[in-house]
Amino acid sequence: MRMTKDFRCPNCGNEMHPNQKRCKLCGDEPIDYGALDLYDPEEFDYDQFLEDEFGGRQKKKSGKEILWIATAVLLLIAFAAAFIF
Repeated sequence: MRMTKDFRCPNCGNEMHPNQKRCKLCGDEPIDYGALDLYDPEEFDYDQFLEDEFGGRQKKKSGKEILWIATAVLLLIAFAAAFIF
């Protein structure tokens, strides 16, 4: 019987049958990386990944958000100044 895929033990490198549960030499269990649904490094598109994960461009902050951030910064400066002087 000829194997179609090079399937090796991750621990000792012994050639194994794809359906084999444990390595005959060391007893380690093989890991099926194909089931992990990992990106292929040759076909990976980082820009597409960012868009899929984060939804494209970030929205601009509204005037209300900018006002809250400015207020927080001013309060921090006021507290710092109160402790220094």
